[in-house]
Amino acid sequence: MANTRHPQRGRHARNTARQTRPRHAGPGNRRGRIIGSDARPTTRTTLLTQQVRRTALMAVLCAIMLAVVTAWRIMPATALATPAAAATTRAQTTSGLTLRAGENLTLAGHSFTATLLGSYGNTQISGDTVASIEVRGSTASNAWISRAIAEVNGSLAQDRRITVPAGQDEAGTLARITDAALLRKLAGALAAASGKPAAAANRSTIEPSLHLPLADGLYLIEDSQGLPMILGTTIGGRHLAGQRLGEATIKAKGVEVGKHLIVDGEAKDSGSLAVGATAHWRIGFTLPHDGDGTTTAGRLIDSPKGQRYMSGSFAATLNDGTDVTRLIDVYEEGQTVPASTVVPGDTPVIVPAGGFGARLDRLIAAHPSRAVTISVQTIVTRTDDGRHPQQINGDFRYWDGTSTVTPPTTERIVDVDTFGFTLRKSAQSESTRLLDGAGFTLQEATTGIWLNRDPASGAWTRISSEADAQTRLTGDTNDDGLVDGQDDAGDRGVIRYAGLAAGSYIVRETKAPAGFSANALALPRLIVTISEDGTVTFRGDGMASGLVSTQGEQAGTVRVANVENLLQLPATGGSMSWGAWLAVSGLLISCAAWAGVVGIGRRCRADVAEHGGYDDDEQDDDEQDDDEQDDDEYDDGRAERIACTFAAVTGCSSSPFHGRAASGAWHARIMRSRRRARHAPQARTVVRQHT
Repeated sequence: MANTRHPQRGRHARNTARQTRPRHAGPGNRRGRIIGSDARPTTRTTLLTQQVRRTALMAVLCAIMLAVVTAWRIMPATALATPAAAATTRAQTTSGLTLRAGENLTLAGHSFTATLLGSYGNTQISGDTVASIEVRGSTASNAWISRAIAEVNGSLAQDRRITVPAGQDEAGTLARITDAALLRKLAGALAAASGKPAAAANRSTIEPSLHLPLADGLYLIEDSQGLPMILGTTIGGRHLAGQRLGEATIKAKGVEVGKHLIVDGEAKDSGSLAVGATAHWRIGFTLPHDGDGTTTAGRLIDSPKGQRYMSGSFAATLNDGTDVTRLIDVYEEGQTVPASTVVPGDTPVIVPAGGFGARLDRLIAAHPSRAVTISVQTIVTRTDDGRHPQQINGDFRYWDGTSTVTPPTTERIVDVDTFGFTLRKSAQSESTRLLDGAGFTLQEATTGIWLNRDPASGAWTRISSEADAQTRLTGDTNDDGLVDGQDDAGDRGVIRYAGLAAGSYIVRETKAPAGFSANALALPRLIVTISEDGTVTFRGDGMASGLVSTQGEQAGTVRVANVENLLQLPATGGSMSWGAWLAVSGLLISCAAWAGVVGIGRRCRADVAEHGGYDDDEQDDDEQDDDEQDDDEYDDGRAERIACTFAAVTGCSSSPFHGRAASGAWHARIMRSRRRARHAPQARTVVRQHT
């Protein structure tokens, strides 16, 4: 170092530098004082002294740190902070409470009020959970809790009564109770007790869950539509060992049971079915919460009118498809649903006619708060008024260890209706003349399926073959296929169609009453449409649609007439009848035919005369005259047959073809003109050209 600072060599140079350089010391001189010839040894000593000092300083620091760590391990937790300080710190934490509805439900209609019972303090934490904690109430909350405890103690045996230990308050005593049933009773007593402190929160929602932002502590939660609960928030986000905090599923006062009629895969609140049809039903509800200090019993009672439960059709599933039918005890008409074995005070119930009953206790215990769907089938039976309502009642009860809570019974009614109409058969010429023995078939307009009615049950059976379709007779009130003294004389000429579902139907007359035309053109056909509200409309269809009328009839009644012949058929859009149209048409055809024959005859004679008459081989002689006379007689007979055929088709005894046609002159003239034309070869060619 000396040589570096003083490049001169030798002792003389070093002495000269020492004498001329000023002496100094202090922080600016890292080596301290510099002195003459022993500068190098003095520098080593200084460095060694500084190193010792540094080592000593580090040793002192390590000793202090070791002392602090040792003190941390042996010092009790309470020495770090007083209970008051811990309570103050945690009061600023707002973990809150989360309330949830059961599966497939919302909290719509529920209003929740939270009232603080006590705050947390003296927390002992073990890992991610809390090993122990103290709860301390305020003066007001402790007085409120004290009144609730006194109320509950009045219903408990001496050895089960709640006492407040020395050194603890009412809130802390309440927090140490682990009997869920007793806590449920205390919650009810707190909700009813006087002197309740101001609420910490009051919230509502229409969602499936609700979060209440509350400071950490123990609270009474009151539900406007459910049972009160005592709940604790998490402790700074932590749970107690073996117990989750800060969340709960509400226990509603009642269970809402829904029931729907399934039509073409769609759930409906009402509908229409025919008597004899199978009704498919879907019943849905969410099981009540269980295991929170209560045991729950539940049953369903189905009370139908005009329907009958199909034995063996009962099936139940959870939302995830799990079949839980085996957990439900099902009872049928006349059987008794026994009283619950888990809730005292329950009573047995007899299943009403046509219905079913179900005991749900085992299902609730196995799957609390889960949504359940039940499927059943019923057969629609005949009723006098066409009404077939389905009513189901859900009855659920809770036992809290000392008393039974009975919420209101849930009732659901689904309306099912059947409809009908009346057909009156009369003569077209005399509307008041009712006719027995006319036969009609009934067919679904949309599917083409024929419907047959069972006289005993009134049930309709769907038939796909027209050959098997039932023909019902007017006046045959007992549907035995005969109109006789066994029938109701007050329904002469009438068919009553009852127990039908809403829809469109084709009513077709297949058999005319005696004395009336059985021609297909004279047999009426009508479309009957029944709306969902039971309104019935009628519309005639086909050439005989004019025979269908509702004029002067009551609602739901149609008059269907018969004619003796086609000439009596009414028009379907004009003022002339079918008979008039046939007469006019026949007259026009006759005139046209007569004019054609006369014209052809004149042309034939003119052509023959123009070509010089007939050939010699074709001259008239006696044999030819005899042949023409035979032909004339044949033609006369043919004309008579034409007239008779027309009368048979139309049902008319007089026609425009009678008169001249009967004498054979009209038709014979045509035949003679044709024969004379054949006698002249040249005229025959002319005739062909003109025809």
